[in-house]
Amino acid sequence: MTTTGLYYEHSGNYSFGGALTGLAAGLAAGSTLAVVYSYLVLYIPIAGYITFIIAAGFGLLTGAAAGWGLMKGNVRHTGVGTVVGLVVGLVALHISWAVWIYAMLRRAEFDASLITILLRPDLMWEAILGINAEGAWSLRSWTPTGIVLWILWGIEALIVVGATTATAAGSIMLPFCETCKNWCEQEEGAARLALAESGELKSHLESKNFGFVEKLGAPAPAAAEYLRLDLCCCKSCGTTNTLAVKSVTLDVDKRGETSESTTDILENLLLSSDEVAKVRRLAELAPASSLGVPPEPSTGEA
Repeated sequence: MTTTGLYYEHSGNYSFGGALTGLAAGLAAGSTLAVVYSYLVLYIPIAGYITFIIAAGFGLLTGAAAGWGLMKGNVRHTGVGTVVGLVVGLVALHISWAVWIYAMLRRAEFDASLITILLRPDLMWEAILGINAEGAWSLRSWTPTGIVLWILWGIEALIVVGATTATAAGSIMLPFCETCKNWCEQEEGAARLALAESGELKSHLESKNFGFVEKLGAPAPAAAEYLRLDLCCCKSCGTTNTLAVKSVTLDVDKRGETSESTTDILENLLLSSDEVAKVRRLAELAPASSLGVPPEPSTGEA
């Protein structure tokens, strides 16, 4: 962790064993999920329409498993996390292709060996070329082949590998306490405040001027926009603590359902334990209007 700056940064520390833990967890989950994914795509008739959604789920779950292993191994190096996620994604994709080809051949009553297909990339490639020429599936009366099918397969591969890599690397973005060797825990919505100009707010928070923040007060009960303060703290020793501030906008559709969009104002601002206590006390503030401070204008009602 970098302590000379205002914001948390990973130390970049990792061990071979930690990276291997992430790799092993990702490959274990990815191998299992590859089998499920391949059979879903092959045997569910509607799969041709939702293959990309299933591919995203495959990648996200595989990447989450790799990320879990990286966290267990205390890997604090985003480059290592990215490489582990990329390797896991590529291997999982390779296994899914092998299982899919094997299942197709077995369904057509051809004698096939999954191990042979897995270990013989040349045979796999030969099978892929043959399937590409004939088509793998049809949408109504259209059967994509050739360049069109290559493009669809390429998009599918990018989704699987990309989702796996991004999720694995993203899993280790939480702050890590180097003092007690523990990951910090998130506390979303530690406090809510009325809106303020983002540049001015960021400047005051970086200066640890909590007096300015207190004057904002809580948002009005019907406010459609407000500031949300999220903490991330080490629960063991309290040495490492960070603050994130997001501008939140609530939108209500015609059916009365509320959706939320957020804009980051700052991320991972380092705080002391005393400053964490000050942030938590902000949750007890009354709305700005009751403090004698003009409230920020609301854009609608939640």
